[in-house]
Amino acid sequence: MPKIDAKTADTPDETENLPAEVNDIEEDLDPGWAHQRITFAGDNLAVRAPTTQALTGFSLASSKYVDNQVKNDMTGLFIVEHIAPESYGRVMQRLMSGDDADYTTDTVGELMRDIVMLTTRAVTTED
Repeated sequence: MPKIDAKTADTPDETENLPAEVNDIEEDLDPGWAHQRITFAGDNLAVRAPTTQALTGFSLASSKYVDNQVKNDMTGLFIVEHIAPESYGRVMQRLMSGDDADYTTDTVGELMRDIVMLTTRAVTTED
């Protein structure tokens, strides 16, 4: 389970119920990031819990009826909007490195799942 700094959630109506497991890892990337942080493949990444409308848009853009170019563009937009710049750079650097065994073809999907789970866990705990 990713560690979450629930005290810095930016959308209180949707993320105020994030698990209280506060991130105690030193911030390396994107210092001062005002949103959440997760530990992913050994990195302390600065991320942002998506709002429900962002999740809805992402889900609709993933439909089989949407052109592949649009799907790719919307996936890229979702990633850029929910990962801080230095953290995004770190993910891309590790993904493109042929020497990083922790990053595989499944890594981006796993990271997206972890980011989406920030919101789905918050919504679930509200019920």
